[in-house]
Amino acid sequence: MGNRFRFLLQTLWANKGLRFLLQLLLFVALAYLLKQQWQRAAAELPPLSWQRFQAEFSLAYFSLALLLLPLNWALEAQKWRVLLGAPMAFYRALKAVFMGLALGVFTPNRIGEHAGRLLYLPKELRAQSLSSSAFGSLAQWIVLVAAGLLALVYRESTQLPIPSWLLAQKYWLYGVLPPLLLLLLGLYFFGPQFWSRWTFLQKYTFLKLNLPKRNLTAVLGLSLLRYSCYILQNVALLYAFGARAPFLLSFTGVQLVFLAQTALPIPASLALLARASLSLHFLAPIAADHILWASFTLWLINIFLPTLIASLLSFFSLNAKPKERNK
Repeated sequence: MGNRFRFLLQTLWANKGLRFLLQLLLFVALAYLLKQQWQRAAAELPPLSWQRFQAEFSLAYFSLALLLLPLNWALEAQKWRVLLGAPMAFYRALKAVFMGLALGVFTPNRIGEHAGRLLYLPKELRAQSLSSSAFGSLAQWIVLVAAGLLALVYRESTQLPIPSWLLAQKYWLYGVLPPLLLLLLGLYFFGPQFWSRWTFLQKYTFLKLNLPKRNLTAVLGLSLLRYSCYILQNVALLYAFGARAPFLLSFTGVQLVFLAQTALPIPASLALLARASLSLHFLAPIAADHILWASFTLWLINIFLPTLIASLLSFFSLNAKPKERNK
């Protein structure tokens, strides 16, 4: 099934007319997505007067959030290079990651990212790409669950605000998250060796990953850095729009938002509303307008802007250099 899908995708992309049509549709979809999100945001966002904006807005914190954007995606590109286990130019890996983002933005939990990354891979790396994507996501999940659990423990121990509905489930969470974390770690480090013993599992490409433990450990480190980068972006935007809550309250609150959002199968195109709604629960007592403006701006910076860049890269690079792609 995976090979047939890969062949179909490559056949469509090899046709210059179809490729141009797909890229045109992507631009139209992005324009519609921006319009849709702006309308939703306008209905939810409280009015922000120019005088108040001037009084509260911090250019320094906003600049920090912008500066963290290239670092965020550079870490993801490097993580993917390590998982591929083969030499690959960093710039090419970065373009592949951006293209995956463009195709994944309209799918639940961005599952379409793998198809986009595949377009930039040389033939000898395509079989490895599915397992690399799967284990990259698994590494990010390990970091997310561990950090979310630590944030929950910290907020409870220091009596920081926690939604009552979450507190009512705390024993269930403490009973599930630690075993889940151990299971994910076991699958991550020992899964490929275990699956190789079962003949009927060997046909599943996404279960195969022949990398030394030091590479897997490096990927976990890169995942932690990317996770920290994302959280700091969100906190910086909260401060940029006037929030002045204690750092750890903001940081751990965003961690819980990220954990809850990622656990739900929400398309990236709807992530803004989900993040804003969850943030209102986890980031109290920060003012609602600060939270909502920060959430919308984070969506613009982390989702829309990279997706726009990805679509431009695909339009110019894939059309200008079709031969290079097949090397």
